[in-house]
Amino acid sequence: MYLSTLDEITNGRVVCGVGAGALEYMDWLGIEHGRPLTRTRECVELIRKLISGSSAEYHGSEFTWDKQCYMRFKPVRNRIPIYIGSHRDRMLEYSGEAGDGALPLLYPPDFARYAVGIIRGGAKKAGRDPAEIAGCVWISVSEDRQDAITEGLKELVAYFGPLQGEFVGIIGPNGAGKSTFAEALFGLVDVFEGKVIFNGEDITRLRTELRVEMGMGYVP
Repeated sequence: MYLSTLDEITNGRVVCGVGAGALEYMDWLGIEHGRPLTRTRECVELIRKLISGSSAEYHGSEFTWDKQCYMRFKPVRNRIPIYIGSHRDRMLEYSGEAGDGALPLLYPPDFARYAVGIIRGGAKKAGRDPAEIAGCVWISVSEDRQDAITEGLKELVAYFGPLQGEFVGIIGPNGAGKSTFAEALFGLVDVFEGKVIFNGEDITRLRTELRVEMGMGYVP
């Protein structure tokens, strides 16, 4: 009802974002998260059923609603676009299968092509035109390129990333650039764009043996 009320106030400009939520967040709230894909799928089905104006009686694995679950007023639109938040492959595929839009947030640019490929695969699997699916990503804009990178990302990194003193792991599919990234940090491959900063010092052009003296190490 809140969603449809907001849609009425904004003259039909509302977009609904749905996601399973990060596992850590669910733990903070004491919410079980055993089947995020199933829960998201059922949630999307329920929202669409309810806003369509029909009874949203539902008997699923995660949600059970009786026949009294229906809108008590006529919505401005009987279908509000749903953008599905996704990180893992199965959720990315589902966003292409059922979403009006996809929210593959917190992906590095180099990984975008991989994510889009899975979303497109989900759309084709459902017999949909991938062009019908909108994409939404975060961007950082500044007159200074470096400011756009550091100023725009530092708060996100502070919130989502590890704290100082913790270990950092890089994950991704084959060919994503994990090893190349590590080798660039250690000076084993050339860096053509950007900088490598270690303890506040630019070491982009520093010889490998000097990086060892600074306390860096690399184990393939």
